[in-house]
Amino acid sequence: MAVKLTATAFLEQADAAPFAGLPDIVGEGGVVVLAPHPDDESLGCGGLLAEAAAAGRGLRVIFISDGGASHPTEGAEDRAALSRIRQAEALEALACLGVPASDAVFLGLPDAAVPEAGAAFDVAVGAVRDALRSTSAGALLTTWEHDPHCDHHAAWAMARAALTARPPGAPPCRLVQYSVWGHTLPPDHALPGPAPQARRLDVRRHLAAKARALACHRSQFGQVASLAAGGFQVDAALLDRCMRDFELFLLQEGDLT
Repeated sequence: MAVKLTATAFLEQADAAPFAGLPDIVGEGGVVVLAPHPDDESLGCGGLLAEAAAAGRGLRVIFISDGGASHPTEGAEDRAALSRIRQAEALEALACLGVPASDAVFLGLPDAAVPEAGAAFDVAVGAVRDALRSTSAGALLTTWEHDPHCDHHAAWAMARAALTARPPGAPPCRLVQYSVWGHTLPPDHALPGPAPQARRLDVRRHLAAKARALACHRSQFGQVASLAAGGFQVDAALLDRCMRDFELFLLQEGDLT
């Protein structure tokens, strides 16, 4: 029987994982990042993105959802306007991390309803595979499979599908997970073992850039007056966790170097 850990124990062990450099975490080649929503890229792996950009790695950041469910909206036009705001914020944030707009891909799937199967899912998986191919990616980053948000799990499912049945001759590509909402799991929530295969990346030299990137997501901090009240806001606990001196990455069994 597989050993199970509570969410608290799992994350405590992961937070004590060894430090590693960028090549040890993402291997060689390009890096593709899946962000379920505009802001997840900055929250979960902004430091790694800055490190990869500084190292001259090929990059793609794929924003899966349109971000249109973060605030109450009235009708399609209102939601589309919110989505445009969030897309513009995402591009500003990437620029702070050294990632050009040409490396961003927006799939525009419905926020809070990203599919895990079906035609739209298959098109998204195709877009991920295109990005892997065009960057000669050695790593595909996605949100943790246990992050308690439906879109984050869908992103993980897309990543797994994109790495399944890859064409002959495709370069090796590892699956790397980052957590945004894992710390909000109930403390006694049981996760399948074994202990996490994790590495920490020291991002102290990128913290100022990461802070600037996060600040670009103004809609998520209640700073866009045109948006309706009652929208999502990044809270202090999430911000404190994401602005630590390190970022945490979970690797598939067998992917550690």
